[in-house]
Amino acid sequence: MRERGWSLDNPAYLAVGQIVAAFTNIPLDRVARKTMNLRAAMDEETRTWQRVALVAGWDTWSVGLPYWGLESTINREKKDTEKAKNQYIIDRDRIKAKGFVKSDSKEKPDGELGKDYYALEKWTGVLEYWVKGEPKKKTIKYTLEESKTANNPKNQTKFDSIRKKKKADQVKTLLELGLNPKEVRDLKYEKDRIEKILELMQS
Repeated sequence: MRERGWSLDNPAYLAVGQIVAAFTNIPLDRVARKTMNLRAAMDEETRTWQRVALVAGWDTWSVGLPYWGLESTINREKKDTEKAKNQYIIDRDRIKAKGFVKSDSKEKPDGELGKDYYALEKWTGVLEYWVKGEPKKKTIKYTLEESKTANNPKNQTKFDSIRKKKKADQVKTLLELGLNPKEVRDLKYEKDRIEKILELMQS
């Protein structure tokens, strides 16, 4: 319905006619069907015997034609879709050859990635974003100097092992070490949570 817009091939007209007929008893749906039958009878893709049957009162579905819309319209849409699909493949391969990869996000890239990207529309109408290089999640590299508990060189290894855990596991550890839920919520950043865990483990 979205693709066909105001075209008479849009099945929305029949749907509206059926709703009006159901609530007001005004047979708009029959008017819509008769109009479609006459249009189908004049369509270039319709065979002679189908034209005769349509004029005689048979509906399009009974003579092997689309339930709604013209055969020529459907064939044209198939060709347009195939053409768009082939063009998408050409554009995609061209972009990939330049070292771009499809972004996981459906939104326009910003920040560093936003400096170099392609917006590519698929044949389905969905917009894709392709960014330079492999899009990676921002990671924080902690150094010994950044850690409040950096007195022991082994702390860096502990720091990294805790960082690999999920946030839920870090929160669970903090609660087990004696923090209350409010104190845990105050630790907004991962770095703060990890440092607090190390601090409590050493106390």
